[in-house]
Amino acid sequence: PRVLEMFHDIYAAFLGFAGTPLPDVVRAGAWIAPVRHAEADYFKPLRFGDPVTVEIYRAHVAETEATLGYRIARAEGGEVCVVGQVVHTWVDRATFKRISIPEPVRRALEHIAAGS
Repeated sequence: PRVLEMFHDIYAAFLGFAGTPLPDVVRAGAWIAPVRHAEADYFKPLRFGDPVTVEIYRAHVAETEATLGYRIARAEGGEVCVVGQVVHTWVDRATFKRISIPEPVRRALEHIAAGS
């Protein structure tokens, strides 16, 4: 069950990379991107404490939401153990109405979507 937390940790790091660090987003309060859907498929067992790498390796970007594809692999050897996806929908924090993905985040997502 910890893989969803791992996905979130990498998502938070990604937002920082995109120029919108999650603590700043929460403090500013203009928008949020709640999870609409999350899933994970397990291919190989992981044990507590196993060193792993977690990455966002795919993105599908729409006007108000994005689907992020994640991969968790063993740090040594790179064997893929888990893949998953999380769908985030961007909304105005005050009204909870959908909004366009903020531009710095959109640019970073499109970079992933392009396979760069």
